[in-house]
Amino acid sequence: MYKVVKDGFIQDCKNELKTYIEIGSKTTNDEWVLKQTASLDEYKDHASHIPHNIKVLYDLFDGYIAKAIGGKKDINILDIGCGIRSEWPHYARTIKEYQTLTNNVYIGLDPLPINTDGREYPLIVGRLEDVKNQLISSFDVFIFSTSLDHFENISDAMNAVKKIANPNSILIIWSGLHDPALVAEQAGADNFRKLYTSLNPIIFIFRFTKTIISILFNYARLLKRRLYLLKNKSLDKFHFHYFTERSIHAEMKAFGVVESYLQIPGTNSVFMVVRLKS
Repeated sequence: MYKVVKDGFIQDCKNELKTYIEIGSKTTNDEWVLKQTASLDEYKDHASHIPHNIKVLYDLFDGYIAKAIGGKKDINILDIGCGIRSEWPHYARTIKEYQTLTNNVYIGLDPLPINTDGREYPLIVGRLEDVKNQLISSFDVFIFSTSLDHFENISDAMNAVKKIANPNSILIIWSGLHDPALVAEQAGADNFRKLYTSLNPIIFIFRFTKTIISILFNYARLLKRRLYLLKNKSLDKFHFHYFTERSIHAEMKAFGVVESYLQIPGTNSVFMVVRLKS
């Protein structure tokens, strides 16, 4: 069993400090492995180059996390699904910047054993459901940065959190939503941005025609998406869940009190703070 400290992990009865630990899992299955493998290329792309629109959302989430944590000191933070970059996650920069002043402990958790030795922060390689078997420490803050929908069973994930949670702990969540109207808003904003990139009349007419065709295409795509959601069918090969505004509220209210809910305009992203029930 390990105790978490600011710079890593200390095993029972030993003074050796480890910067990362790998925990075995008995909870994986073929479908889970396939979805993780399918997501790996996207993870690698974002690890080497973060698209501008994603970087903006990272900045917003960084500020949202800082506000949710406030001025708390000497707390333990577990970032569930921290990613494969060696550097601190972009959205955790404020945690890093004030770590000396706050003495807060930040631990990353990810199931993929990539860049384990060169991490700038302590890392657990494994699954959330198995952490309770390896740690004697508990946590005050749990960050889910676009990772909640990768869990096969939300109830199992929340129960695993509760087993390693201190009293009055919070979840800070960033998730995508799949309501057709929100997806349409995101797609529409991109279409109209491209439409008005040039005001040359000829180019504008050409792009306007493409926009009309795109609107019709998106209507068919969104209609199909809505039918898939109603039938609980998979929308892609990466996720187990496809939250809507209604479903994510219902899921989180089952485990705690939703203290903050912020849907980012022009995107299908939502930020939430949920205080776990004791």
